[in-house]
Amino acid sequence: MKINLRKASIVQDLLQDEIGRFDQVPYTVHPNLFETNICEQVQQQLVAFEEAQAKVEVYQEARRVLRTLVAKYNAKAGINELLAEDAMLASRERRQRNIVTNSKPRLSDEAINRQLESLLQSDEYSRSIKLDVLPVETITAIEDRIEAIKRRRRKIKDQLLVINITTEIEVPKKVATLIKELGLD
Repeated sequence: MKINLRKASIVQDLLQDEIGRFDQVPYTVHPNLFETNICEQVQQQLVAFEEAQAKVEVYQEARRVLRTLVAKYNAKAGINELLAEDAMLASRERRQRNIVTNSKPRLSDEAINRQLESLLQSDEYSRSIKLDVLPVETITAIEDRIEAIKRRRRKIKDQLLVINITTEIEVPKKVATLIKELGLD
């Protein structure tokens, strides 16, 4: 059976959900002290627990196999490089956005000198002042870089979607059987 990378990811998530469902199978019973079949209840719950544990192990192994195959095909298809580039671009975008958000355009030299004179002539002045250093052109260039980053990240997401839909992996017979049993084919 062949499935695409996107479906493999969905199957992995669904298997994890099933594992979580089986984790809800209790390994204790709470009978009433006056019941006559307490030992039978304990035995029935033990059987249910052991069956759940066996299924969990099968599902975990299937997830491991799928995860290994997906990782192999991700590397082969170039997904790892695209994800690494997207992570770098996201970091760069946050940094650039932080600069733009927290800066104001630099004043002209004339305006700076007038501000200094005014402060020196006032009764209340400190020995230091805060002056922004980035000219308007630099802030505009940073904003342009942010837009370019956003466009590249959209392209990367589109490429990832195409790769995830068009790249198919051959799953082992055991995993294919499990996928069919769970109605995920």
